[in-house]
Amino acid sequence: MMDAVLHFVHTIITSPWFYLVMFALAAVDAFFPAVLSESVVITAGPPGCSPRAAGNPICSS
Repeated sequence: MMDAVLHFVHTIITSPWFYLVMFALAAVDAFFPAVLSESVVITAGPPGCSPRAAGNPICSS
């Protein structure tokens, strides 16, 4: 069960659309500070750059 949840979260975070959602949250946060985009960006960092995220242009090293 937990593996399925982690796989789902990893699939969402490594999607290119997720970057657009993070940008939209940050833009809304600039004008309406009740939206906490910082927590989304910090939480998405480690899973998005994991070794399983092969092909991710942001984290390729």
